[in-house]
Amino acid sequence: MVVPPVLYGCGIRSNLPLLGLAEGGTQAATIDVEFRPDVPYSAVAEPPVHASPQLTVRRTGVGYHFAYRDGTEFVVTGDGSRVMASTPAGASHEDTCTYLVGPVFGFLLRLRGAVCLHASVAVVGGRAVVVCGAAGSGKSSIAAAFACSGYPVMADDVAVLDDRGDALEIVPGYPRINLWPDMAQVLCGSSEALPAITPNWQKRYLPLHASGTGARFHAEPAGLAVVYVLAERIPGEAPSIRGLGQREALLVLLANSYTSYLLDQGMRAREFGVLGRLVRTVPVRQVSLPEDLSAAPALCETLVADIAGVGGSS
Repeated sequence: MVVPPVLYGCGIRSNLPLLGLAEGGTQAATIDVEFRPDVPYSAVAEPPVHASPQLTVRRTGVGYHFAYRDGTEFVVTGDGSRVMASTPAGASHEDTCTYLVGPVFGFLLRLRGAVCLHASVAVVGGRAVVVCGAAGSGKSSIAAAFACSGYPVMADDVAVLDDRGDALEIVPGYPRINLWPDMAQVLCGSSEALPAITPNWQKRYLPLHASGTGARFHAEPAGLAVVYVLAERIPGEAPSIRGLGQREALLVLLANSYTSYLLDQGMRAREFGVLGRLVRTVPVRQVSLPEDLSAAPALCETLVADIAGVGGSS
């Protein structure tokens, strides 16, 4: 798995260059990522910050300890400047990086004051179209449909909001879209047409390119055009789109914030303020989808038409 030198507006330095993690970029914010046989862990005598069958997060003397069910571990320092990662026996460093660029970096960004949505982002008419929703709702499938229809994509699964005071922008993520094999089959004719994200995981990925032909990556920040929230898919449901009022939109976006289960009081207050401003200045619309997402390319064009209708595209 190759991770670009700049992710979510942060320069990356790592002791494992074979993964493509290298110092680079001109951003002031830098993350040091250290891969090691084990991570330092001295638990604070408090209940876990988060506990689920897949992941347990505890406070430590230096920050936060992430322990995944498969034995992968991370320590994130409290100031969000350093990550220490450990790969268990039988797993690959690519497996570890899959967690790293998702929940771990997502939480690190929250520590640095960013507000993140559980969303994928395409660019239409030069502006960001955010598609957010719960896991399995179809975010990545729709982003891939945008990419295959010629629209650049700037983020998959984690959409980082950059609050510039006078405007809100989306910061680019990394140039790939992770897909389940059935959606790879729909978009590419065969799941084998796309590489596996790691040798040990079922998911495939669609690479995004900064230039040339194929699916394109939008590598610069972009202002928001519209936010679409994916509703729960219902068998036999015909696609429909409706606008949300500010109060309903705020509640829905709060429910779709990234790593919300790890936020402290200060992070939540900042999130409430930023998302409150978003719903006052950007259209937020709910999309009801059919259970079968094989029509994702057609749905993409429906969304493009809707964007033009709400004034989100020039």
